[in-house]
Amino acid sequence: MISLVDYLHCARCKGRLNTITADAMTGAQAGSLFCPQCELLVPVLDGIPDFIGARALADNDPAGLSTYGVAPNDGTPPLLERIRLAAADRWPASIGDVLALGCGDGLVMESLAGQEAISTLLVVDSNADALRACRERLGVRGPGQKRHVGFARLSMAEDVLRDARFDLVIVTEALSRVGDVHGLLTMIHRVLRAGGQAILIAPNRRYRLAMCHAIAEVLVLQRARQQSWPEPSRAVIRMIAAMHQRHVHHSDPIGLAAFDDKHVFHPEALEDLAQAVGFAQAEARPLQPDRLGGETTLRLCRAAGVEDAFAAELAPLVMSVGAPFFSLLGVPDSSAAICFG
Repeated sequence: MISLVDYLHCARCKGRLNTITADAMTGAQAGSLFCPQCELLVPVLDGIPDFIGARALADNDPAGLSTYGVAPNDGTPPLLERIRLAAADRWPASIGDVLALGCGDGLVMESLAGQEAISTLLVVDSNADALRACRERLGVRGPGQKRHVGFARLSMAEDVLRDARFDLVIVTEALSRVGDVHGLLTMIHRVLRAGGQAILIAPNRRYRLAMCHAIAEVLVLQRARQQSWPEPSRAVIRMIAAMHQRHVHHSDPIGLAAFDDKHVFHPEALEDLAQAVGFAQAEARPLQPDRLGGETTLRLCRAAGVEDAFAAELAPLVMSVGAPFFSLLGVPDSSAAICFG
């Protein structure tokens, strides 16, 4: 695998780390990282350097970078393919050294690792199980291991990524889940080389608010017609209630503390924030445009565990009843997620 000391520094003193062999005196495993300047030892657990250690880190911790357990969008093209289509001319022709913040289900990491234009790929996450699962998916261990891929467990609380080391930083889910969005963008800008590129995925606030209104309108009409709430509608109501809570609390860190997904974004607000932290250019584009909302309704319902038959009945009604809401959205707001870079 890649030499992690070329990409990581000591979390305590910012000194250079060394890779050490197994040490019977300290119990350090082979491959552990050691700072000779301040004597910090970074343990290696199952082959992955662990900068978090035993410190408790909940799934919704505002410092967490994990997206483990986020449901994939079944029935859609692979996420990396959708990202490249949305990024278009902003996707780099020559990728080089890549940092992935949050490994999710590992599908994007698997696609990235197979790109010929990639020199190295460093995958970081705050969830050790996610990293192990991603490593197994990529086949890093064993005879066919990919020696240009490395892993490290860390969170936003550990400043261990070296400056100007990466040509591309990709964030597929973590932007909506960290507590300090400004801090994350600042860190991404710091670790990019001059001319480097960041590609981030973020939930679109206006589109999702239109989706809440459209689905709610459909459910109310169904209730009026049938004089009762269809049983499958309960899962849909819970889904749009959770979405609406994020809209209500979108600028309230205390109100969002209990949520895994803490943020929804306006495209222009993300562009302004990126430029404020130093990016020369920043543009938000729709990840997968769905101007009428039908396909997005199906995806959201699948992720929420709604019965397929009820979701299939709901989607065309959302497209019809929701037209007044979706027609107000411009091109950057024409999808549930933003591809931003």
